[in-house]
Amino acid sequence: MSMISMLLPLVISVFIIVMTAVAAGKLSKLFTAKRGYWLLFGYSLLLIISVGVYYFSSISEEEGVQSKDFDMNRDDLYNVLYDGAPIESYQKYLEKEWEFPYEGDTLYFDYLGDDMNTINVAVERYDGNSIEASFYQTPIYVNGENVREYMNSIDLQLYSDQLVIELAESRELRFSSFAKEFPMQQFREGNDDMWSGYEIDWGTQLLYLRIPNGIKTSSNYDIYIEYVSE
Repeated sequence: MSMISMLLPLVISVFIIVMTAVAAGKLSKLFTAKRGYWLLFGYSLLLIISVGVYYFSSISEEEGVQSKDFDMNRDDLYNVLYDGAPIESYQKYLEKEWEFPYEGDTLYFDYLGDDMNTINVAVERYDGNSIEASFYQTPIYVNGENVREYMNSIDLQLYSDQLVIELAESRELRFSSFAKEFPMQQFREGNDDMWSGYEIDWGTQLLYLRIPNGIKTSSNYDIYIEYVSE
């Protein structure tokens, strides 16, 4: 938005107010007994001017709520589980990696931590002698802004024949949002909806495991595991 287009509504508003004040000053001498009517007229005029300023003051592309890195294909991690999509296609979502040398013949999966934050697990068999793990997370958006950097991540630990997925602990975050208000909203009482005006996209998570052939696996019943490439 150019500087002229930004200042034009303000200039017009100031001009209208000045002219109204001048006219009201001259006429008030003739109608001093009708001061209440003039107050009502002035307030109504202010509301009309506010509406004009509201519609002329458009938001520029840089100020829009949609972040430039907003990814319309952010939910595609599910394609790895259900459609056989190659995990290599989602390297941009890779956040953490682990590798555990392993010589046992059985492996048990378990959760540790906040069980409200469970995660999908994909298991691929391969010829090797170590457990390879990769954690993928698509962006999390609040009103189009990526807030993934403020969220806790998972961890992974191997204890003997037990692979423990340490789930992310819940974390309280507070965000502020600002928007142009229409003057008539001053007459509203209370807040009809605490989530009004907010759009949240939680994204998707995936823990991708590569486990040597021949190892028998079992898991906590809460853990959803999908075996791929078998």
